[in-house]
Amino acid sequence: MLNNTLKFNDLGVSIPELQLGNGSTRAGIRLKIGDKATLGSHLSMNMKTNNFTLSLTVKHLPISIIKPYLKNYYEINKLEGDFNSDVKIAGNTNHIMNFILNGKADLNKVIVTNKHNEPIISGGNLSVGMKSIDTNGSQYLFDYVKLSDVDLSYILHPKTDNITALFPPAKASKPDATQTSTKPVTFRVAQLDITHSTVNYTDNTLKKPAKIRMRNIEFQATNFDMNGINLLKGKASFDNNGNLLFTWKGNINDLKNQDIAMKVVNLDLKTVSPYCYEYTAYDLTDGKLNFETKNGIKNNYINSTNVVDVYKINVSKKHKDFKPEYNLPLKTALYILKDKDDKINFVIPVKGNINDPQFKYWKIVMKTLGNLMVKVAISPFRFLGNALGANGKDQLETIQFEPLRKGFTTDEYAKIDDLVNTLAAKPELTVKLTQFISLNNDELDTYGLFRAKENFLRTQNATQPNVPVSFDEVNYLSDNDHHLRSYINTLTEGKASQNASLKDKIRLVYPADTLKTGLIRSMNFRNAALKKYMIESGKVKAQKITVTSADTDSLTNYTDKALFKVNIGVEGDE
Repeated sequence: MLNNTLKFNDLGVSIPELQLGNGSTRAGIRLKIGDKATLGSHLSMNMKTNNFTLSLTVKHLPISIIKPYLKNYYEINKLEGDFNSDVKIAGNTNHIMNFILNGKADLNKVIVTNKHNEPIISGGNLSVGMKSIDTNGSQYLFDYVKLSDVDLSYILHPKTDNITALFPPAKASKPDATQTSTKPVTFRVAQLDITHSTVNYTDNTLKKPAKIRMRNIEFQATNFDMNGINLLKGKASFDNNGNLLFTWKGNINDLKNQDIAMKVVNLDLKTVSPYCYEYTAYDLTDGKLNFETKNGIKNNYINSTNVVDVYKINVSKKHKDFKPEYNLPLKTALYILKDKDDKINFVIPVKGNINDPQFKYWKIVMKTLGNLMVKVAISPFRFLGNALGANGKDQLETIQFEPLRKGFTTDEYAKIDDLVNTLAAKPELTVKLTQFISLNNDELDTYGLFRAKENFLRTQNATQPNVPVSFDEVNYLSDNDHHLRSYINTLTEGKASQNASLKDKIRLVYPADTLKTGLIRSMNFRNAALKKYMIESGKVKAQKITVTSADTDSLTNYTDKALFKVNIGVEGDE
């Protein structure tokens, strides 16, 4: 049951000519539908051939009257609009569904909402000029299709969207065995125009819903042919500044081959902050974006180039209340990537088969961006070199040194200077240098022998016993030096057999705990000397520098070369 009542009044009928059998019959009907709509018709029919021509004029017909007839196909809550048409229909009553129609129609002030009363279309004017619609020949030719001042909404939910909610659940149906092949459809529009329109995009699948509004949408195509190659051009503006340009070239019936280009200019990055929050747990707080993508699709294989140009991008502190898809120090990575003009530029290539269910274009773009940030976090100095226009910065990730030398060599100082200059060029960076040396037994034996040589050489300079012995002097002295061996034998006399190994004698003189204490004391001295040198350069503020040593347990298990590990970041970032 439709439970739909249509009220017709002010009916007027005119039959100026009536012929039965042969000749022509002419008749007209005028009536009012509801309170405002009017319908006028004029019929001319050849009674012998049954050919007819029908002129129909409809004014101010509310489209809400068709809502009951759509309920089996669409779940609509609100359907409003004002329909007008002036058309001519030519056909034959023997084949009533085969006719040719031409004329014009327009639909104004349209409102469509789904069953949840979510907006689909609000307002707008649609005008259509029909050159010839031939149902028998499957030919649809339009002089123009113009859409203006329309407000479209797309609302994405975790499991559905507002468009999908228009349709009732699909019912299983048996295939129609009697279905016959249809004629190829010809669909052409001489001029296709969309102007002064708006799209409201809402993504409720995110932790912080995204709302993006594109306005001043314009879209044009000339001589659009569904069976031919078409060129469509469009543009739009974003709220909070930013513009979009779009072109598409291809065949509607052959989407496996097409060219798509899009350019986003001067977009305020806060517009897409909810996506940054979703993937990284950071909010975008400032910045402008230029994004250009060129996509060639041949036989379903896409080859895409995406150029990203970002200016003065900034992010918030990282949110700690959830685990994002990409766990990385974004604030630091972005700061490192910025060049001296506060810009970031890079290219993202995308390739793949668009028919592959695993292929997700934007997911690839986001993953590539995420991987880039991870690489920056892992190897920051390599990217610093790119941003500052210098090579070799990746060597600054560690500063090696000789653990038994009290100071630094000239080449070690050169590397420290390079680090200081890098930090000076990026003043918001903080640096943490963590000293590592090995405290395992083999290294302690080496240090013990070094101490023995050092003390022996002091005894050789009886007149100036307090003058420090240099590292090079100690290193030059052979382990098998006769005088050194005698000195060590003297120290171990009565404590070890004279046939004991040099290692065992050294261990008696210099216990492991004593050596560890001495090495840790040297490490502390080295830390203080390094920080003092960097501060006195005048290029790095003291609060930006932390110099420390790894914990004793880590050093006991450490077997690599002695070095400082250099970690950089931005204050407040992970």
